[in-house]
Amino acid sequence: MTPKDPALSLGLHTGHFDDRRETIAPDDDRYTLFSRAHAEQDGWDDEEHRDFWTAHLQLWKGRRGNRSNRDALAFVLVMARAGGVSYEQMVEALPGWTWADLRDRGVLRIADRMWETLDGAARSHPACRGRHVRSRATGRFPARPTPT
Repeated sequence: MTPKDPALSLGLHTGHFDDRRETIAPDDDRYTLFSRAHAEQDGWDDEEHRDFWTAHLQLWKGRRGNRSNRDALAFVLVMARAGGVSYEQMVEALPGWTWADLRDRGVLRIADRMWETLDGAARSHPACRGRHVRSRATGRFPARPTPT
């Protein structure tokens, strides 16, 4: 692929099924940057790849009407927590998701906000106490979580 090849538009797949990105046409100002990245990225090490996409992913906009499943994933975490299953245990049971994925996409913050909206009776249920392994999406674990 050469920059400004009139026959080729660029598409991006981030690996998340709900993260659909717009197509970049050859006449787009961003085309040269991303076509060069496409041509060179197989030679990058992990750090170069991460650094490039951390700096430039925000330039590749999502498609209009893109629906996210972040709220649904957060709801699953909250319902699991209400049933006495820690966020960590639930994330391990979710196929195709890691703690880092959910943290980076803001799902853990959404789950924490949802949890805070539960009424006191639901949150004080014995199955719910002491089960939130990582708090406020910080990614930190207590030494040994135990039910209270």
